Amino acid sequence: MKLITLDFNKHRFDLVELYVKYFTWTVEEVQKRYDIDLGKKYTTMTIRENLENSINTYESYKPPDGIIYLIQVNESIMGTGSLRKYDENIGELKKLFIQPECRGNNYGKVIVQKLLEKGKEFGFKKIYLETQQYMEGAIHIYRSLGFTERAEYQKSETPPPFKKYAIYMEKKYD
Repeated sequence: MKLITLDFNKHRFDLVELYVKYFTWTVEEVQKRYDIDLGKKYTTMTIRENLENSINTYESYKPPDGIIYLIQVNESIMGTGSLRKYDENIGELKKLFIQPECRGNNYGKVIVQKLLEKGKEFGFKKIYLETQQYMEGAIHIYRSLGFTERAEYQKSETPPPFKKYAIYMEKKYD
């Protein structure tokens, strides 16, 4: 396993493919656990169309305001995680996703540790994140790395119907 810093021009296709898998998995989990059909209720576009229209926003995740890592296993891109500037002293973890066939290999913890190192290097005093209750593996990683639950933060992107399932966390640097 190797962590690669995203080169947007080189890895754009890989990032879109990972995010399509991430959002598809999310839609399936929300349907299964909460009986909410995101595909019909919240968008008229397909996941791929939505991502193709918005993927360029991730191009701004560049040091010192952010960074995106890809997880490469052999020659395949199997996961991603990102950090962006929330405000002057706070970073925010975004879009941590490991493809299901690679889970359980500690890749999630490795990428979160690397993102936390970068957050400290960028001068952040703490890191926020938001996740959902069904993301048990990710929650376990976050807690093991010192994240604690907190109230919802102001720029949270959780849609209103899902706030009751959301978990907001933060880690303060020593």
